[in-house]
Order: sequence, then C-alpha cells, then structure tokens
Amino acid sequence: MLFRSPLPSDADEPTDAANVTHALASGGNTVVLDHYGLGQAWERAMRASIGKVVVLEDLGNRAHDVDILVDQNYALSFDNKYKDLLPTTIRTFLGPRYALLSRDYRGRSPNGLRAGDDAKRVLISFGGTDTGDITGKVFAALSGPFSVQVTSQPPSASTLTDGRST
Repeated sequence: MLFRSPLPSDADEPTDAANVTHALASGGNTVVLDHYGLGQAWERAMRASIGKVVVLEDLGNRAHDVDILVDQNYALSFDNKYKDLLPTTIRTFLGPRYALLSRDYRGRSPNGLRAGDDAKRVLISFGGTDTGDITGKVFAALSGPFSVQVTSQPPSASTLTDGRST
C-alpha cells in the first residue's frame, strides 16, 4: 500500500503522524519516509503506532528515531556524518551501492559514455528541490544539442531553453 501524506503548512508532526496512522489502520507495519519537513517527533509517533520506520536521508544534520536509515549518496567518509544523531539499534545502509535505482540500470557501464560519444538525452536530478539552482549551473556547463529532463523545479526553470529541449 502506498500512501502519500502531504504535510499542510499548518499541521504539526504529531497530527500528521496520527493522520497517517489512521489511513494505514487497515494494514501495514513499515513506513518509508523521504521528507525533509518531518523529523524525530513524527518518526517516534510512527514507530509507536505502526512499527518499523525506514528513512531515506542524505543531509546528516538532524537526529532520527528510526529502525533503518538509507543514505545512497557518495561521501568521502560516513564516519562522522551521523555521529550522535541515530539510535544505537539502527541498521544503516550507506553509500551508492544502496542507490534506489530501477533494474534497468543493472549491467550498465559504470563509466557511462565513452570519450567521443554524443549524448542525446541528459537527466539532471537533484531530488525534489534545488533551491541553490545547481540545475541551472549544470545546464549552462553542458554543450548540446540534446534533450534535457529535470526532476526538480529550479529557480532558473523558465530560462533553461537556449535552443535545447527540456
């Protein structure tokens, strides 16, 4: 069962957790959380009412009360990234080997394109947000023509054209 709970700007975490718990009353014992706006209070409420909580995290700047943490990003070291932020009983899955990718990507060359190959399509993905407009910077650095797909709504979205399709 997939349930997406938008957190209204006027809802607090315990209220949202109660709404999710009510929606999942018919079944389910694991919640997967990927949301910067929900934190430890929400996780604690979900663990008490639903059971297992899995969080998809990449910032390493806030405490969690979850059973499993997945950080699929590359880091030079994870030694201190989550120091003092996680329960001692947590299972962690850290690094790109835990990337949540479709099976379609299995067996692909780890080096991507070879020198001299022409890219026809480019995916620029910075998750659900790109407040720093990294998408625009990447777009400006690329030379085309090619088709570009962006996954977030960067501040420069209306200017990402210059003859290339987006």
